[in-house]
Amino acid sequence: GINAEYGKDDTRAFYSFVKKRRKTKSSVGPLSSTSSGLTDDPKEMAELLQEQFQSVFSNPEAVKIDEAIRGIPRGTSSINSISFSAADIEEALAALNPHSAAPSGDPVLCVDT
Repeated sequence: GINAEYGKDDTRAFYSFVKKRRKTKSSVGPLSSTSSGLTDDPKEMAELLQEQFQSVFSNPEAVKIDEAIRGIPRGTSSINSISFSAADIEEALAALNPHSAAPSGDPVLCVDT
């Protein structure tokens, strides 16, 4: 049995044992292409997956700001009637997740002065 072959707490060995004896193999495909229907050709599937990932993920450096903000109304706006009390600030700080990071990468509870 497995306990005799591997130690009781050796989970890595256990999963290796199971993987070797598994009957079904994991695979990808067939994939659907708009031009050629279903395909199970590895090269075509790789190209389809690459196209999909490129359409979803972008390089932030390559984004053109003018294109990104097109359609956003421009003008001068101001907010000059908002005030915060110490209690408002304390409530907002208490609501922060201490394990989150700010856009700078610093923990949210570290405040730059």
